[in-house]
Amino acid sequence: MDRRDEIITRLYNDADISDAIGKMRPVELQDDLRSEMFMVLCQMDAARLIDLHERKILKFYLVRTMLTMIKSDRSTFFKVYRRYLDELPEGFTEMQDKQESNEEAFARVEQAMDGLHWYEKSVMEQFAELKNISELSRRTKIPYRSLSKTISDARKKIKSDIKSNIKE
Repeated sequence: MDRRDEIITRLYNDADISDAIGKMRPVELQDDLRSEMFMVLCQMDAARLIDLHERKILKFYLVRTMLTMIKSDRSTFFKVYRRYLDELPEGFTEMQDKQESNEEAFARVEQAMDGLHWYEKSVMEQFAELKNISELSRRTKIPYRSLSKTISDARKKIKSDIKSNIKE
């Protein structure tokens, strides 16, 4: 094994490099990132690689290459591996799984609202529609503070009702 190959092998097995790669997200692309990083080293001129190693900046060069590959939208790594992941919204698969639980949560809130006093329920429904206490106060001619207290109390009752139903 010549010196160039020995340097590349040592870097490939280096714990610091593995730790840096381990911080890359998504985890599924870590092996691809490692391959791309070391392809750059393998394609590098042997004299330059040995020079960087002797000046003790090869590890820095490799980490800097890794960061460029991760962050840049013009790198080969981005074009080959990340572009398609970036087109999907973050957490896309989790969102599909959570869709059913969101519907269940909405049903729980509706059930808890049915237990409210008719006045609180009416205020909460109107507030949910407008999302603005000031506007609700103007439309209903009910004082802002009164609406704010009613909404706050109703929220507490809804949360309490949901928590008690979940524990059962």
